Amino acid sequence: MQWFSVCLWYSQLASLHQNVSSMETEILGKNQTIKQQQQLLADLRKQLQRQLGGPKPAHPSGPASVSRQESRTTQPREKTGNVNDLYLKNVILRYMCSSEAEALHLIKAISTLLGFTPSEEQLVRDFYSYKVSWFGAKPAQPPS
Repeated sequence: MQWFSVCLWYSQLASLHQNVSSMETEILGKNQTIKQQQQLLADLRKQLQRQLGGPKPAHPSGPASVSRQESRTTQPREKTGNVNDLYLKNVILRYMCSSEAEALHLIKAISTLLGFTPSEEQLVRDFYSYKVSWFGAKPAQPPS
């Protein structure tokens, strides 16, 4: 009976060694994929920086060296074409599919992107509140 237990134990041990070996091979493959993805990300960052005309990142594989606040102050205020158009599209899509609380926050982003005046932004907020409420007066139409 002990001989059978020993054989079973050795077969399980061999199976575990085979599993460990295959997992190590899989990990090596995954690490290779990660390195390739990091290189691709670094290349895309460089390309984006060249297209935007901004400063080069300090470390190509690390996080971008320019923070949001710095990029706001160093970039010109004018729109840069496709980047802002795509961002606006995504913000509007999110606004249309969002909950009430999130939509109220997104109104500010949309107002900024489209250059609304404070009164235009308030008009949008008023109409949104009117549409989601059961009771309430319809806001005045904007002058054409």
